[in-house]
Amino acid sequence: MAKFQRAILFDADVIIKLHEWGCWGKLCKQLNSLACVSHFVATEEARYYRDRITHKSRPIRLGNLNADSIPRLVSLDDLSNEEYAQYLQYFSTLEVADAGERETFALAWALEYDVCSRDTAARDIFFTHRPQGCRSKHMDIMPLLRTLKIIAR
Repeated sequence: MAKFQRAILFDADVIIKLHEWGCWGKLCKQLNSLACVSHFVATEEARYYRDRITHKSRPIRLGNLNADSIPRLVSLDDLSNEEYAQYLQYFSTLEVADAGERETFALAWALEYDVCSRDTAARDIFFTHRPQGCRSKHMDIMPLLRTLKIIAR
């Protein structure tokens, strides 16, 4: 996809909301291998969503993700030694973030991926702690969905 140059790591809040809206599959199909989820978010945070019609809790099935799936699973095992050292440095500076954001942001910065989140506090943490010279961007989900023409403007 020409519009996006870097992979995008999705935070749990976005994954849950996209499932509620019925857009997660469409987004992943359009982004292909650029759609990514950190290991912690996939296994610990994005586990359930509330169905809009029945209002029942439904499972989010991210347990089968791997480095070749769509969306792609990004884990510490995928990092080179240099990337891992950077990850540890970035992770240690993010004490104010919750566990999923710490892993997601530190991975994004080490790999120069972008991040998509709906949480304004998380966005503030991202910009406050982003390493100088890091090219990773933070994006909100609604403009992304509009750009991909998943929703109307």
